[in-house]
Amino acid sequence: MNIIEGNLKLKGDEKIAIINGRFNHIITDRLVEGAKDSFLRHGGNEENLDLILVPGAFEIPFALEKALASGFVEIPQSALKSDEDLIKWIESGA
Repeated sequence: MNIIEGNLKLKGDEKIAIINGRFNHIITDRLVEGAKDSFLRHGGNEENLDLILVPGAFEIPFALEKALASGFVEIPQSALKSDEDLIKWIESGA
């Protein structure tokens, strides 16, 4: 079997926020654990990792919108073609 792996290495100063729905927490808590583990294994600093909890999946886009509007988190412009792409992405989740 061929195994193809990437070699992601973070600088350590990246700030990451995870937005998680509490509904069905038996599954989503494990996903958060996996995201946290991956962030730390690739060189992230736990002090730069935040968890935003919302009641369910429906509220995730609204929590992201609030976090972005408040400046709590940022999305690099290189990740999006334009601000319109961000708006469409947020609206598609609602």
